[in-house]
Amino acid sequence: MRILSVAVATFAFAITSPLHAQTDEGKAVLAVVDKLFDGMRRGDTAAMRATFAPQARMLGVGRQGEARADGIDGWLASIGRQPAGTVLNERTWAPEVKVDDNVAQAWMQYDFHIGDRFSHCGIDAFDLLKIGGQWKIVSVLDTRRTTGCTGPANK
Repeated sequence: MRILSVAVATFAFAITSPLHAQTDEGKAVLAVVDKLFDGMRRGDTAAMRATFAPQARMLGVGRQGEARADGIDGWLASIGRQPAGTVLNERTWAPEVKVDDNVAQAWMQYDFHIGDRFSHCGIDAFDLLKIGGQWKIVSVLDTRRTTGCTGPANK
């Protein structure tokens, strides 16, 4: 009976634990996030925009503690206004991905640098939908802090 209990518990954990991009769908979800940040490093806002659904939103908490929800246009414009040669580098690690049919969520730690200068760190949380056979980001939530940052474990 004990062996059966351990087997059931192990199976239950396996089907409810996050996918660490083990599946093809999990890998495809993370590839979209990688494409977004690769585009940001290059200052390529067209490549960045291609990762988003048209109605995508940036969600978070403002400086006064208020909820904020904005379209992506302002954010992309701010990336495009960076001086030539400025590299905006958001490094992510420890991704957790959950996928069910055409809905996915990806959660990961990050740190952000402007050139060689550290800016902030936190958690990125992405909601994605599979639209026309392609994963598209529909919302981005993040936390931002300048202390308690651990840096990427194996990057």
